Amino acid sequence: MHISELTNGFVENVSDVVSEEQDVTVWIKSIDSEKGRISLTMKPPPSAEEMEAIAAKEAEREAKFQERKQQKKAAEAAMSKLKSVKKGQQIEGVVKSIQPFGAFVEIQDGIEGLVHVTEMSDDYNIEVSDFVTVGQTVNVRILGVDGAKVKLSMKEKMDLKEMVQGIQVEASAGIMEVAFKTKGVTPAQFPGFDALEAAQAAAAAEPEAAAEPEAAAEPEAAAEEPAAEVSDDASASADPEDSSA
Repeated sequence: MHISELTNGFVENVSDVVSEEQDVTVWIKSIDSEKGRISLTMKPPPSAEEMEAIAAKEAEREAKFQERKQQKKAAEAAMSKLKSVKKGQQIEGVVKSIQPFGAFVEIQDGIEGLVHVTEMSDDYNIEVSDFVTVGQTVNVRILGVDGAKVKLSMKEKMDLKEMVQGIQVEASAGIMEVAFKTKGVTPAQFPGFDALEAAQAAAAAEPEAAAEPEAAAEPEAAAEEPAAEVSDDASASADPEDSSA
């Protein structure tokens, strides 16, 4: 019998617990038939109630181990599925839960993404429950994937071709003007527009005013040519008179 089996707790010297020729009660702890050894203990074995408690703890420990094992396996499977999720992809999902900051949407079996409240509308001070309910099927767009986290958006993706379609845009118009027209904002709504419009009209009129003198000069040049012809005829008619004289 090993010193550690004399009693519960630490034992420094065997003589502190037992002495020679002392009668003690022992229990058989284990039997090694191959080596012909029997392990004994003076520690009382647990009672039936204690054995049940020990068995229950062992079962709980095993259940937790199996749960962690399954969670790890599910996480690995989810990470494998995430490889097929691409940024910008449009996909349908089911709302699983609603939080004050957004909604969690399941886009694939075991894969959930967050639609932040700011990705539901451009308005301020909105409630998530005003847009989605648990169990609702919604269309979402993948904003990005960071590890196991998926960011989603319910806003419609802005397409430049669709935004420009049907709008008459001048060659000098910029992107901001196109965006303003799409939102129904006109230049007249901005302060100082009247003064700007007058300045643009004045600048456009300057080239026309500068072109008028050139147009007026052309008839004078054309008038000089007939005058030269008249003088030639006069000189031609004067020659016979001089010769006759």
